Amino acid sequence: MKNNKWLFLIAITLILVGVAIYFYLNSRSSETHQSGAYPPVKVALSTVVEQNIPQVLSSIGELEAIRQVKVSTEITGMIKQIYFQSGQAVQQGQILIQLNTDVEQAQLGRLQAKLKQAEMAYHRSKLLIDSHAISRAEMDTALADRDMTRAEIQQLQASIKQKAIRAPFSGVMGIRQVHQGQYLEAGTGIANLVDFRQILANFTLDEQLASRLKIGQSVQLKIDAFPEKSFTAVVSAIEPMITTSRTVQGQAILNNHDQQLKPGMYAKLDIQESERPSLVVPETAITYTAYGNTVFLAKQDHNKLIVQRVAVVLGERHQAKVVVKSGLKAGDQVVVSGQLKLSDGMQVEPTVNTLEHPQSSSIKPKV
Repeated sequence: MKNNKWLFLIAITLILVGVAIYFYLNSRSSETHQSGAYPPVKVALSTVVEQNIPQVLSSIGELEAIRQVKVSTEITGMIKQIYFQSGQAVQQGQILIQLNTDVEQAQLGRLQAKLKQAEMAYHRSKLLIDSHAISRAEMDTALADRDMTRAEIQQLQASIKQKAIRAPFSGVMGIRQVHQGQYLEAGTGIANLVDFRQILANFTLDEQLASRLKIGQSVQLKIDAFPEKSFTAVVSAIEPMITTSRTVQGQAILNNHDQQLKPGMYAKLDIQESERPSLVVPETAITYTAYGNTVFLAKQDHNKLIVQRVAVVLGERHQAKVVVKSGLKAGDQVVVSGQLKLSDGMQVEPTVNTLEHPQSSSIKPKV
């Protein structure tokens, strides 16, 4: 009986010792976890700074020649002679197409003979009126016949002139759309004529940006056909009325002496504004998600450096940096490398930001 009692006491003692050991080890494990037994994540940090950043208004536009027109006939007629080739450079006033004028020339000869006769009749009537051989009404009729014949000649000469189709300005002819001997109706297109020594870029901006668009602003154009080049233009015109789509229309002009740019090309336009102080961070600091743009902000928590995910509102991008409109302040430190391993509240250890110190791998970063 006494042996059973001792066995029972020993068993109780062992159980209590086991429970004590379990709680001791569990508390140690918790303390170890809370005290950062897991190594801090190594990240690169960058400081939020204020810089004077050029403000940019971005848009998409279409190029248009400074002068371009579809050359058309003003009058009906058959093509007698064609004086240009597709793609040919022509000068203002140069004859492009001559329509047949045989009928008009014959009519002109008849009217000129009629005019000569009318002038002689009027001259005789002036001599006879003084001797009262004819009435004033007869002399007026002779004068009217002369003037009407002159008007018919002028009208016919204008028609003959219209049958010589000339270039309205200097430029380059497009693809010819007619053939010799073809009969043309009035308004028939012959070919496009384009003067693209200067190019216009037509673009639109949201009406909220209308007050920021000014005549004379510099514009940088990027063209898909020339991905390595940038073209400089100047805002030359602004539509005074807002369109029904709630946009303002603008136009920029640029020289095109080498004629690389062609009407109809699409362009990306960056309209330059004056520089303004803005908070900027490296683009690598931004985490883009479906829920918005965020950064990991590094901050001290007692004797540890931890990170916190912060939502930010972004502005323009400039030379691998992005403007932060809200969410950060100057002097904040943000993670620019290693974000994929992070979550809110994790402890981090800063390493050298090789983007900012490419030659300073031995420098110990500031915390």
